[in-house]
Amino acid sequence: MGWIEEEFAGVQLGDGRLNKRILELAKCFEKKHGHSVAYSCSDWKTAKSAYRFFDNEEFNESDIIAPHIKATEARVNRLGETVLVIHDTTEFNYAHHNATEGLGYLETKPISAEEQQILSNGFLMHASMALTRDGVPLGLINQKQWTRDSKNLECKKGIKSYKQKPIEDKESYKWIEGISRACANVDPAGLVHVCDREADIYELFDKCMELQTHFVVRAVQTRSTSRKGVKSFARLSRVPKRGTYTLPIKASQKRSARDAQIDVKFYKVKLVPPVGKTNRCQPVEVYVVSAKERKSEGVKETELIDWKLLTDLPIETFQQALEVITWYQMRWNIETYFKVLKSGFGTDKSRLRHGDRIRKFVALVSVLAWRVFWLTTITRSCPNESPTLCYGREEIKALQAIEKRQGRTLYLGTSSLKEVTVAVARLGGYLARRSDPPPGNIVIWRGLQRLHDITMLREGNNCG
Repeated sequence: MGWIEEEFAGVQLGDGRLNKRILELAKCFEKKHGHSVAYSCSDWKTAKSAYRFFDNEEFNESDIIAPHIKATEARVNRLGETVLVIHDTTEFNYAHHNATEGLGYLETKPISAEEQQILSNGFLMHASMALTRDGVPLGLINQKQWTRDSKNLECKKGIKSYKQKPIEDKESYKWIEGISRACANVDPAGLVHVCDREADIYELFDKCMELQTHFVVRAVQTRSTSRKGVKSFARLSRVPKRGTYTLPIKASQKRSARDAQIDVKFYKVKLVPPVGKTNRCQPVEVYVVSAKERKSEGVKETELIDWKLLTDLPIETFQQALEVITWYQMRWNIETYFKVLKSGFGTDKSRLRHGDRIRKFVALVSVLAWRVFWLTTITRSCPNESPTLCYGREEIKALQAIEKRQGRTLYLGTSSLKEVTVAVARLGGYLARRSDPPPGNIVIWRGLQRLHDITMLREGNNCG
């Protein structure tokens, strides 16, 4: 059984033919991802069946992703150790697809105070990804897609009335839903939910305490504590520094690479519910963990790292605080996953002409995008593993022949996972120089496409 069959095992789309069709389509999009449906399917008969599949109203995107979520839960349960669950939301913008129906609105800022707000067409997806403590993605453990109508945008303009709404009626309830869903079929005590500033919601802390699960959330607001008149960050200026560590910052278009010196502080505090929520929420004991970058020459004040993290995990030592900070840094993994999903599988370029069809397509390729992301990270985490963990024997034989033509040797029985993945990345444009970092998602997904084509060509020649 191949990995696609394992991830979609037990899929229930209401018809055995549809259950079989999803496997066929997954294999098509795996081999030729990032292109149109017609190109990925190669012939009109297969493409037509794909269009009919996505147009079928008997199932939705949740039914497509459900077996993968079940497989992820099984991997989490088998691991038997602490698992990080990274939560985040992304937008799928189809502003330039005027003919596409069934889309909602994405909020954009007005150009000036006099001009009206511009609304883009699209939909949103909130995802929760399970990771090992080494950052290897075990898969999605929750995914929710939805559209936003113009009334949802209008209600946010009346800030006072919007704040008075129960959390269940707000879009921000997605964070609490995501945590509840992630805890449904695994041991909640073994999970640590990692979220950015948008998840700084008191009801989220209260829900985690109810479920007996753990959280690390970057704080965006100062909260009331059990000590009257004393706010949650009031002690930061008084508590001593507990240690310093170096955080390498990669270069980008907006900044140069640097080694940031981060001072760490932490202390315990008891938060109390905001006014109006005391009848629904309980006081929560948390640790405040501060990671603040020292000033350095050439770095603007606004660019300095200043993270204030809230966690229910006990923090008594510098090493414990550093572990929580490291876990928060892993939140970027889901941003990378979204990049693989959008850039690698062309979800933003879909021309399926209706939001329902596109959302089903996104759910299907979400599983394939996880596989590419997993392959990249597992190679870095376990470079000496057997390549059969990720590749079939025919794929390794094809790589062996390619490497031989280039004057390099790849042994079928003794080469490591890292050596085989580097060979795949070379097909995608990776130079593999000594000074180069390990291959990333882009060169690997390019290489995988070429490898699939080469393997199929070899198999066809052998049959002939």
